[in-house]
Amino acid sequence: MLNTPYTTWISNNEALGAYLRLKFSRAYKITKIEYKNLESLSARAKELTFEFQNKESHTLEVKNTDKTTIFLPNPPILSNDLKMTISSVYSS
Repeated sequence: MLNTPYTTWISNNEALGAYLRLKFSRAYKITKIEYKNLESLSARAKELTFEFQNKESHTLEVKNTDKTTIFLPNPPILSNDLKMTISSVYSS
């Protein structure tokens, strides 16, 4: 997904526990995931949890800014399923 008006994910005021699940028709090598909080200070994500098809799980600490935070799995992860959950939020 690219950061355009048609590919941006915004939770519906759920914040903590809100998730996005992506299922692909085939497995892709995931080498980078970028996340950016909104400019608004309310309910910014502090930590994200990424879960993959093979049940591998990673946590990413997100900066308390509207700048992009990057997750670079090493080694890259081959998966056709990705669930990203907001596991912690900054207080507003």
